[in-house]
Amino acid sequence: MSLLPTVCIIGAGPSGIAVCKALKDKGIPFECYEAGSEVGGNWKFKNDNKMSSIYKSLHTNTHKDKMQYKDYPMPNSYAAYPDHQKISEYFINYVNHFGFRDHIFFKTPVTHVKHEEDGTWSILTQDGKQKYYDVLIVSNGHHWSQRWPKPDFPGKFTGDIIHSHSYIDPNKPIQLTGKRVVILGMGNSAMDIAVELCRPGISSKVFLAARRGAYIIPNYLFGKPLDKIATLFPVHTPFWLKSLIIKFALKLGVGNVEDFGLQKPDHKPGAAHFTISQDILVRLGRGDIIPKPNIESYNGNKVKFVDGSEEEIDVIIYCTGYDVKFPFFDENFLSAKDNHLPLFHRMVKPEFKNLFL
Repeated sequence: MSLLPTVCIIGAGPSGIAVCKALKDKGIPFECYEAGSEVGGNWKFKNDNKMSSIYKSLHTNTHKDKMQYKDYPMPNSYAAYPDHQKISEYFINYVNHFGFRDHIFFKTPVTHVKHEEDGTWSILTQDGKQKYYDVLIVSNGHHWSQRWPKPDFPGKFTGDIIHSHSYIDPNKPIQLTGKRVVILGMGNSAMDIAVELCRPGISSKVFLAARRGAYIIPNYLFGKPLDKIATLFPVHTPFWLKSLIIKFALKLGVGNVEDFGLQKPDHKPGAAHFTISQDILVRLGRGDIIPKPNIESYNGNKVKFVDGSEEEIDVIIYCTGYDVKFPFFDENFLSAKDNHLPLFHRMVKPEFKNLFL
């Protein structure tokens, strides 16, 4: 009889399959539950688990050398920043190469998890089956529960509103050709979608609105992949020094975002997520994208911005991020209020020695 603990993993995305492989290497018994019919999580385009936020033109904004698993390099044939199809293919090949596909229960969503009195975890799946495990590892991802501004902007907008999670391309889920579009947000998705829609023959006018500024960094700086340059910092470089160097490099190699009509960031570089885009500042400089501050209110098809300007708009795309959720836990047991979940080393809940997130 094995004295090793039995482990349950929820989710077969990039993190979930990495955990599976590590457990297999150590000979620890495990089972993984995946709501969709394939591995890859968010990187599976049109994932039938209905949770993927991938759009057709998406490329990774992380260099392949930084994104790949150490024990399974990405093929030399891959571009430096591969598209989502290559990334999805990579994850599938990873699972097949290391031979643990038979440990994954596909199309088996976990509906409820309970911490039992004896310390084990009971796992209830959509098919009504229940099993017990000694250890629980949660890898369900956090790019699926759409976050909307709260409270919403006053007034009523009579055009179309979608979240970036639903965006596929300029024709899906709604027709955007010839439309006047507001992109709300300053994250990576907002940049990608704005750049795509401003190309000739697509949207007639693209506005980029946001409540605050962000530091925008390109994929390449001085001809080198920026995330490779970042590795030149010694591990223990103080934050203030790292922030100062980054700010100087961006000013020298990119310029100030406010010179392109965007809001000046209200924080130091590195204090919040960087926004990554190779093209957005060029498009702003050409006038292909019109910068705007935050939305103030709606009035029919008119959108008023906090600077007092007003535009007639057909479509608003909210690129306002996601809420971190664990739908299989009772909310009073574990939840991320305001997207904040205190964890030791960002993965251990101290009161449970056998729960990892």
